[in-house]
Amino acid sequence: MGAVNAVANVKWRWDRRFFTSMAVASALAVFIGFYPTYYLKALFGTPVLSFLVHVHDASARRHRLLDTVGGSGLIPLLHFFAIRRDEA
Repeated sequence: MGAVNAVANVKWRWDRRFFTSMAVASALAVFIGFYPTYYLKALFGTPVLSFLVHVHDASARRHRLLDTVGGSGLIPLLHFFAIRRDEA
């Protein structure tokens, strides 16, 4: 039984590392793709963007942040501490 738990633990760690690295790579790719027109637009002289574009960006940033936090295993850890606090 202990060997099964050890294998599951290694797989869980590998999954967390993989999904976290993919989320970070995705955020980096988005920054590289959009830095001339959105993030550093003042340096490149692009036109002013509408409010709707900023709302869309805020939503996309929130999604990428939650994707990164969820992939890193932080959410299950916070859930664990919330359960422990409720039991005390």
